[in-house]
Amino acid sequence: MKPYHRRMIPLIAAGMRPSQIAVELGCSREHVHAITANHEFKEELARYQREVSLGFQQALVTEVARDGLRNLRFLKAVRSGKIAGKGEQLRVRVAAATALLDRQLPKRTEVTEDRTIRLKIEPVERQMLEAMVAEVDQYIPPQLEGPQEQA
Repeated sequence: MKPYHRRMIPLIAAGMRPSQIAVELGCSREHVHAITANHEFKEELARYQREVSLGFQQALVTEVARDGLRNLRFLKAVRSGKIAGKGEQLRVRVAAATALLDRQLPKRTEVTEDRTIRLKIEPVERQMLEAMVAEVDQYIPPQLEGPQEQA
């Protein structure tokens, strides 16, 4: 595929119409249609869209982790007395930080025969949690380790 044709890929992925792409690249609308109908072009477009999607997902996970870390730091500061106050504003901030953190952390549970509730955490989620809690000088107790093999 020619570099000229590759320039169409981000434009198509951005939702531009063939007539807009033709104006942007200085070619005819028919030429754009012919290129976008090409099997190789379609494969390259799909690859580009997967890469963009993956990049977006990674950026989102990173931002959620950063926000979770900020929430952990804030809650730790409140708990340690570094942020004091009894006003409504502090109560609202603590409630909001707690609610956000509650939504950011993965929570899949199962109830065992003895009615114990176990939290299921995937390895990648555990790594994220370990990094977050290490940043605020905490630890994950052994009870939160991954699933044990049953004999």
